[in-house]
Amino acid sequence: MARIRTLLSCAVFASLATLGSSMTQKRIFTIGIFASLEPYGYIDAKGDFVGMALDTARGICAAAGADCAIVHAPVGHCWSSADNTAGPTLMGGQIDACFPFKETKQRKWSLDYSTPVFASRNVEFWSKATGGVSLPMAGATAYKIGFLASGPWYGKEFLNARTQLVTPGATYTEQTFSDVTAIFAALEAGTIDGYLGYAPTDLSLYPNVKSVSGEVLDPDTGFGSGFLLRKDNVEAKQMLNHGIQRYMASGQYHADTAKYNVDYLIFKGGKV
Repeated sequence: MARIRTLLSCAVFASLATLGSSMTQKRIFTIGIFASLEPYGYIDAKGDFVGMALDTARGICAAAGADCAIVHAPVGHCWSSADNTAGPTLMGGQIDACFPFKETKQRKWSLDYSTPVFASRNVEFWSKATGGVSLPMAGATAYKIGFLASGPWYGKEFLNARTQLVTPGATYTEQTFSDVTAIFAALEAGTIDGYLGYAPTDLSLYPNVKSVSGEVLDPDTGFGSGFLLRKDNVEAKQMLNHGIQRYMASGQYHADTAKYNVDYLIFKGGKV
């Protein structure tokens, strides 16, 4: 029977050595998930380490019949080639896989990926088809721009860094939303002027909204997000890919992700 353990503090990672020595008959795979990005991994109001990545990682390990320990792993512990921070790291060998990570060309030079588990949408700038945002945004126009509350890597810093979208020194009003469908409904209704990020799955519901950036702003999106591994960790990759295939086919994937209301990140029909 598969056993899944969740460990929040990196300080308790040392206990795995003792645990592993008492269960030498079966390897324990250590999965690192960061606790600062909702809905993937975060600390809830009760102080518990929860999230969609934890639920799916547990389901994948169970489907593979593998014993897994889930630990909190800040982003810097996962993909940097110069990991020298305290606690378990991927490059140091104490973590078998970090989850979830988008596949990018840069990371694939030195690291490996499992089969993708979550979808990735292209990042574009969206506005009303008529009477919407004129790009680049200039300081004289008081636009209202929507952002996903849980999408910090495509927040105002990302937007302001791109001169084709925002004239240096321009200002705008920010409004945050809990999910992308609410943003597109606001765009359709005209209560906000623009949005930077992913589109919802069904764009036909928003006939008056279009991409106005003229390009995909993050060319490394669209491959999907899966487990990030070292190239030499073949055993972990085989276990995870086997578990992902069984997990998707069983229907448990959709049961585990449904409560997070992020339809635009979920593969359809249990297929990847």
